[in-house]
Amino acid sequence: MKAIWIVCVLSIGLPAAGHGQAGGGRSMTFLNTPGIAKLSALGGINISNVHDNAGMYLYNPALLQTHHHNVFAIHHTFYFADIQLNTLAYALDLGKLGMWSAGLIYMNYGLLDGFDDTGMETGGFSVADYAISLGHSHTS
Repeated sequence: MKAIWIVCVLSIGLPAAGHGQAGGGRSMTFLNTPGIAKLSALGGINISNVHDNAGMYLYNPALLQTHHHNVFAIHHTFYFADIQLNTLAYALDLGKLGMWSAGLIYMNYGLLDGFDDTGMETGGFSVADYAISLGHSHTS
C-alpha cells in the first residue's frame, strides 16, 4: 500500500516539475508563418477562400477539395537574415477512397554563429524545422 501511495505522489509531482520547452510557452511556431503568397495577403488565416492551390490545405485542412485532383504545389519564400520557408503539397482524388494529400513545410534559419559559455566561438551551425502532413477528405 505504501508503494502505491509513493507512485501516486510521484506521478502527480514529477510532471509539474519538468518542462518540455525551456525557451518559451509555445512550440512549432513556424507553422504560423504563411508560406504561400495568397495566404500571406489574407493575413495568414484562410477560412473560406477556395483556391486551386493544393498547398492551402497545409494551413486549413478543410480547404482540400476534389478539384485539387493531381495538383502539385511548390512555394519558396525568402525572409530576412537568410531565413527561408518552403512548402510542398500534392493532392490526389482516389474516387471511393476519398481525396488524399501529402505536404511538407520546411523552414531553414540559415547559418548561425556558435559560442560556448565563455564567449569563445565554436563554429557555425544551421537550424531548421520540418513538418510533414498527410490529409484525407471524403464526401458522404
